[in-house]
Amino acid sequence: MKFYTLVLFNSHEIDDSAIEEIVRKRMEPFKLIQDEDLPYNENWKWDYYCLYEKKIMYEYGFRVSEFPAQLSESNYIVYPVEKMTSEQMTFAILTPSGDWFNGTYPLQELDPYWQQKALDIVANSHATYGVYVYCHS
Repeated sequence: MKFYTLVLFNSHEIDDSAIEEIVRKRMEPFKLIQDEDLPYNENWKWDYYCLYEKKIMYEYGFRVSEFPAQLSESNYIVYPVEKMTSEQMTFAILTPSGDWFNGTYPLQELDPYWQQKALDIVANSHATYGVYVYCHS
């Protein structure tokens, strides 16, 4: 399954290398571990992810018109939390405190309220920005 995770963070300055490190640290606890020498990670959510630059994300379906307030100073799709609407919510949300939330999986009955729930999670996270990350599980 391919999906997008909105990784939320707090920052006063936008620096792509800092964003890359934030995403790496936040995503790591949710990695599928397949190493025979390590225990299975019961909290796994992804087997790989990519923090793609804007051009590639647009090729995967993100449109500038749907994200009018994205920050031009980043190569990634970074969006101010205060300007997010339910339309900008994704399948998964990863908060600054390290909590993972996601909507229902494709073979489950859809939650018609997920986008509003996700927006509430984002608003209550007290994050300043979110960056969109392409994931696979």
